[in-house]
Amino acid sequence: KICAELTAGGMSEDTPCAVISQAGSLSARAERGRLCDLPYIAQMLPAPQVIVIGKVCTLDLAKKQPMDKTVQPRQVSVAVTGTAMHAERVCGALRKRGIAAENCACLRVVPLDFEFVFDTLPMRKYLVFTSANGVKIFFERALERGEDFRIFGNKKFAAIGTYTARMLARYGFRADCIPKTFTCESLCEILQKLGLPRKEILLLRSAVGDEILEKVGEQADLYDTVADADMLEKSADILKRANIITFGSANGARAVLDKCVLPSDCVAVCIGEKTAEAVRGYGCRVEVCAEASADAVAETVGRVKEKLCKD
Repeated sequence: KICAELTAGGMSEDTPCAVISQAGSLSARAERGRLCDLPYIAQMLPAPQVIVIGKVCTLDLAKKQPMDKTVQPRQVSVAVTGTAMHAERVCGALRKRGIAAENCACLRVVPLDFEFVFDTLPMRKYLVFTSANGVKIFFERALERGEDFRIFGNKKFAAIGTYTARMLARYGFRADCIPKTFTCESLCEILQKLGLPRKEILLLRSAVGDEILEKVGEQADLYDTVADADMLEKSADILKRANIITFGSANGARAVLDKCVLPSDCVAVCIGEKTAEAVRGYGCRVEVCAEASADAVAETVGRVKEKLCKD
């Protein structure tokens, strides 16, 4: 469409052009050609893309010009770890802030056996989800079992984070409770005020969830997260030279840090104090996000990146 509109407006098909893929990341690539070649070049490269058209594309910008070292900005590399769903959300939030990051989704989600949960549903009043992974695994299992979703008609739902709530909405349910601050502590305070017996609140989440919620509800392990050996191997070089690495869980942090030695000046951006505690055990510098959300991670990364660039 770009090519057609420009040529229709009088631009020559031989006008130089270039497509830059994943600019600013370690995976950045660029291809040059003519305007008439643009559709084919764009198909060769992964998104996101920057398209440049004009004589500037003929310049050899690979030859670095002398730069005053006193004003040369520091190049900061960012790596995002966690499950595939989590890492993609954080990378997306970073892109919105103009921050390039490498997706190092080193954790696999492994569903567990929780068939007993469906037999105990009549005694439950509140179903609590702390992640979108949990929502998806639970309701997909319900569909596989052929459950009539009317069994959830008298239930209330709690969710940590708007993304978890949106995943819940995909299955036709609205979250009755979303804490303003996306933390287990905030949700625990809200649930405590309900005054319900523990057995009436069911925590549908990871096997390694924050223990604080078990004060108010009974735990049902929907899934576990395990290290993805192949992805860890592929990401090893990226992680070893990263200046900022994000961690979404204590389990995920241990999976990475047991295999990779991070640079001494690397800053670990962690969701929650529990994750931060695990990372500190490896001697890493830590910054803790204000809440458990992709936007909070991106905001913290931006703040750390700005500080590192100034230093």
